[in-house]
Amino acid sequence: MGNPTTIVITISRQFMSGGSAIGRKVAEELGFRYADRDILEKAAGLLGEEPDRLAQDEERGATAWERFLLSIPLGAVAPVYPTVPSPAGYRQELFDAEARIIREIAKRHDAVVMGRAGTYLLKGHPGLISVFVHAPKAFRVGAAMEKLGLEDEKAARELVERTDRDRELFVKRAAGAEWSDLRNYHLTLDSSRCGVDCGAGMIIGLARSLRESSGAKG
Repeated sequence: MGNPTTIVITISRQFMSGGSAIGRKVAEELGFRYADRDILEKAAGLLGEEPDRLAQDEERGATAWERFLLSIPLGAVAPVYPTVPSPAGYRQELFDAEARIIREIAKRHDAVVMGRAGTYLLKGHPGLISVFVHAPKAFRVGAAMEKLGLEDEKAARELVERTDRDRELFVKRAAGAEWSDLRNYHLTLDSSRCGVDCGAGMIIGLARSLRESSGAKG
């Protein structure tokens, strides 16, 4: 899988845990490519669609009914509704396009890849560092209220829970894996304890150690 001379850091994160900020800082400090929105934009080009339209079909786009369908294991048939169509919140062609782009990035670039089941798509890549960023729910609810301007704590909590659930179900459906199983990651970070700078520093240290031990380019 990929070129062993590249280091690719995949970051999965709970909603409002600060994982995106950590990923950006890591990419800036190491001079790595930061791959997030551009993955979607390239996929849109491949599929001939608008990026904003496709964004609705990514991991956060499923409705409650669609999330129920996504929870059905691969290959299983819903016992009560055997003829329902595939949910709009999960599009195989979109996932396939993004998977192709992520694997191409891993072949050519040292990179930080945000979400999109990258940890599982690149499993076996010699230079992979998989990271899961998490934080207590109360911390993330507070962050949602502050950063999104939400005044209703209950609404913020529901948003946090729903988004986490969508991400969990996306990875289960797309990769057949448990998103929150920390055994699937090389490093897990509680951002409420370490913050952006400390969290990024630990990832950077691991990347530099891997580069030194493997002779990776850079």
